[in-house]
Amino acid sequence: MIGRMLRALDWLDDHPRVTAVLLAATAAGGAALIALSRGLPAPAYHDEFSFLLAADTFASGRIANPPHPFWQHFETFHVLQQPTYVSKYPPAQGLILGFGQAVGGHPIIGVWLSVGLMVACMYWMFRAWVPGRWALLGGLLVLMQLGVSSYWAQSYWGGAVAATGGALLFGATRRLSDSPRGRDALMLGIGIAILANSRPFEGLIVSLFAAAALAWAFFRKGPAFRDTFIHRAILPILLVITLAGGAMGTYNYATTGDVFRMPYEVYSDTYSMGSFLPWKEPRLDLEFRHPSMREYAEQWGVARLRSMRDGRVALLKFVTWSILNGLFLVGAFAVLPLLGLSQALQSRWIRLAAITTATLWILTQSTAAYPHYLAPAAALVYVIVLESSYRLWSWNLRGLSGSLFVAATIVAELFYAGIAIASNGIHPIEHYSEMRAFGNTRERIRGRLISETGRDLIVVKYGPDHSYHQEWVYNRADVEASDIVWARDMGESENRRLIDHFPDRNVWLLTAGYRDSTLVGSLGEHMLLKPYPNTRTHSEADDQ
Repeated sequence: MIGRMLRALDWLDDHPRVTAVLLAATAAGGAALIALSRGLPAPAYHDEFSFLLAADTFASGRIANPPHPFWQHFETFHVLQQPTYVSKYPPAQGLILGFGQAVGGHPIIGVWLSVGLMVACMYWMFRAWVPGRWALLGGLLVLMQLGVSSYWAQSYWGGAVAATGGALLFGATRRLSDSPRGRDALMLGIGIAILANSRPFEGLIVSLFAAAALAWAFFRKGPAFRDTFIHRAILPILLVITLAGGAMGTYNYATTGDVFRMPYEVYSDTYSMGSFLPWKEPRLDLEFRHPSMREYAEQWGVARLRSMRDGRVALLKFVTWSILNGLFLVGAFAVLPLLGLSQALQSRWIRLAAITTATLWILTQSTAAYPHYLAPAAALVYVIVLESSYRLWSWNLRGLSGSLFVAATIVAELFYAGIAIASNGIHPIEHYSEMRAFGNTRERIRGRLISETGRDLIVVKYGPDHSYHQEWVYNRADVEASDIVWARDMGESENRRLIDHFPDRNVWLLTAGYRDSTLVGSLGEHMLLKPYPNTRTHSEADDQ
């Protein structure tokens, strides 16, 4: 039995392309199976709705949407209303979701494709960094840990796209440093382009370390290597980066009117009080039309900025988030670098991976940092774990066998992954269950109104107990053509002007955050849906 397993591993190692396809198909298929068996995930977090707006825009064949004449009613988190109506985020996640929506009818298909691609690209990278069987172990570990039941695979929040970019970048960097080839140069350029359009800040940091590694090889390996690198690698890299830069400039111009200004920057100037730079003072005089958006800017942006300035708080958050995110990324394998890292660091490549990862980790983990912040370096985290495991495998001290310890960790990881799948994933994110309940409630209301009443306008009024995490007001790319339009309450006079703009719609009032309403989730949020006063509806509906 063991002999057959070893022969199967050898065959997979000898056929890396087949192995990559099998890993990708298993990840995508597993994620789809879980989602279909439990019901497709409903968006709940601000970021998810923003990415879905981008997906809907791209699937409709547009780069940006014109601002709505009543855009003030539609202001919401992470969405730009002026000069165009678009997501604030870079376009990579929206593009893969939009592809799934355009090709398969639902953006979740883009999520499944993204995790399959991530697993395949990470395996491709591992083959350049660790011995063959360990690369396969790494591919299986990514598959179990990230590719099936994690929120990277079961939500619209992202993570897999940036992780794919990081895997292509560092897989190509290692190969180009050994033997420059045109196809690896293309992969490096594509990796940089993906990072620039998914997580630009973190992508820039890891790209600088990759560039330093290539520069070291360029100047240390002699004239023959330099000539080969110039003739085979420079042109493909420059070609991809130039094309990507042109596309980014086009996107910026279409969304903000400025080639060099991203939607993220315009949104931050308009709605963000705080900054991720701790030395910048908060902009407390920023004006808002809606109290919940001011509350979010104050409690999330300003409070986070101040916590970064408190050394003890920042250290506590760093340690807490490091442990949680380490377990999220590699599960039971998180303990192995503690034992085998000293030997693994004998390799300069593992030193590069450790320094790159540590730098990004320090820059992102002192605040409420989610695992997808680390996605550009996720493949490096796995490389460190795999190399540490490989070194530990041959370790023996006073009868203690490193191979048995690694084998036991593999068994523990199987149980850990099984628990994660059975429990709908292990998520180091605040209020995850409550937010998913909120998302399901919002989706249930939307679905019932569409099936029973046709086209609707829902005016949302927030009370004193409302949690800004639970935001109801998000719309599709084409607001006018949407089955349901969600709008913020702006007082009776302004609301009537909006209602008059949609004369053929049923009009509802949704109140959230009032304690005399129906309980929605354990965050203390309450809501009630009823016909808007002095308007006609085609049928009655409630929140059940």
